[in-house]
Amino acid sequence: MHTWTDDVANVHGRIRGQNATAPALVIGSHYDTVKDAGKFDGALGILAGIAAVKALVIQVVADTLLRSFDCTT
Repeated sequence: MHTWTDDVANVHGRIRGQNATAPALVIGSHYDTVKDAGKFDGALGILAGIAAVKALVIQVVADTLLRSFDCTT
């Protein structure tokens, strides 16, 4: 996974697909939590995105993806 941080400190990760012009599938969350947001707010959403990427890589050879897959926080 290629990773980078943008100008406002969002962290991105991408597995590139075969078709660079196809829209990417994007999944992610945010670092902070908010009051009364529940147990699935913030950091767990980030981990869920990373776990989805891991499962994708394990079950599907990344080279066979037709579009890119982004994990963003």
